[in-house]
Amino acid sequence: MLQGCTFFTIACPVASAGPGTEHTADALQGLDVEKRDLAIARARETLRTAGVDPSLLTVTRAEPVTWPDSSLGCPQAGIQYLQVLTPGYRIELHGTQGNYFVHIAGNRSIVCTGKGGLTRPVVPLRGIDLMTQRAREMLASVVHAPAEQINVVGFEPQVWPDTGLGCLSPTQSVSGRVSGFKIKLEHGGRQYTFNTDLHRVIACPAIDAE
Repeated sequence: MLQGCTFFTIACPVASAGPGTEHTADALQGLDVEKRDLAIARARETLRTAGVDPSLLTVTRAEPVTWPDSSLGCPQAGIQYLQVLTPGYRIELHGTQGNYFVHIAGNRSIVCTGKGGLTRPVVPLRGIDLMTQRAREMLASVVHAPAEQINVVGFEPQVWPDTGLGCLSPTQSVSGRVSGFKIKLEHGGRQYTFNTDLHRVIACPAIDAE
């Protein structure tokens, strides 16, 4: 918002436009504020889905940003991203236990607190710790290694269109929005993905026994 004010303060005196110019500038500034507020609301809702009470958080930064690709500044190793300029917002919220960073672009939002990839938010989320531990144990049994040797790369909120959680399932999936998380684990230089609705964990894609 400060950037918008600075721009119009400098530009308006120089321009020799008619009476309607000031009104147009105000309208554009109001549109920017509205987009920013929508991004903040989406960031709060993303954290709410993740199990964090957003009413206890204060917004310390909300700035427009254009990312160089579709990773929104949170790239994951081994994933190809569209090399297109992606405009959005970087939202920072502060609570008593630390900061949360949420990257927004259109209808997409990612909790992102690390450099070069997904990392965990600064405080544990309800249920995700248990699901992550279950995923580690599942992977450990397949790769025949102690669960302590399974590294947690990170996770991000997801919404799937049915109970299959975006994975092939031997049982018929039931349609309907299902919220959860995509969990990334690593062992032996290879990454594995598990999807969870905080009640069950599914390796997706399935992992062949090693």
